Amino acid sequence: SKITNYIVSTDSNKIKEVAESYKAEVPFIRPRKFSKDNSTSASALKHALVESEKFFNKKFDYVVELMATNPLKSVI
Repeated sequence: SKITNYIVSTDSNKIKEVAESYKAEVPFIRPRKFSKDNSTSASALKHALVESEKFFNKKFDYVVELMATNPLKSVI
């Protein structure tokens, strides 16, 4: 697999626990300002990338976003 880290961005401790039970990494809890009904997915994704690069002390070449509202993607 070319994916090296499976990182979950969430504001929920319960979702964090479930994600970690499936071996995903949850190195931070998403701040409320990125978790509101009117928050954009782009702002949450940018926050996740910045925080992940700080936490892992590396730059990621690629990011794959799988949104909870649309988690299944087809190969083109």
